[in-house]
Amino acid sequence: MRQFSTLRPVIGQLAPFVRKNVDPSSLSPAALAFVGDSVWTTAVRERAVFPPIKWMAMSKKNRTPNANHLIRAETQYEIAKRIRSKFLLTEVESDLLRKGGNAAGGSRPKRLDFKTYAGATGLEVLVGHLHFANQERLDELLDFAFAEIVDLDEEKV
Repeated sequence: MRQFSTLRPVIGQLAPFVRKNVDPSSLSPAALAFVGDSVWTTAVRERAVFPPIKWMAMSKKNRTPNANHLIRAETQYEIAKRIRSKFLLTEVESDLLRKGGNAAGGSRPKRLDFKTYAGATGLEVLVGHLHFANQERLDELLDFAFAEIVDLDEEKV
């Protein structure tokens, strides 16, 4: 088990953080993807429990896999493709989606090909950037993405 003393340097960095003071262009694509992944996961989970659907009454067997499916890279890649083709992106947003995918080097899960992993990473970079740069625009993007998820689900039925 990790000792808390090894976390002291990280804890010291957490204190002065204020989101509105962060310039997302100062962050690497990997850092934006790290934040974007967390924001995406939180957005999925928020939408899974609202409107109230008797969340606790659902069996864990049913609720967890549904949310986890939406967090997977394969779903993120499909959403990224739809965003690229249907959502009116600014030039900066389009570059983030593309360049974020290009920055997806390194290791990836064995089940994924590079194209899928890169597309998912591009979406995470865009979401991470908007999280810091423009919360209203992020909400627009997420609303679009979740409407597309509903369409994806209907197409697969």
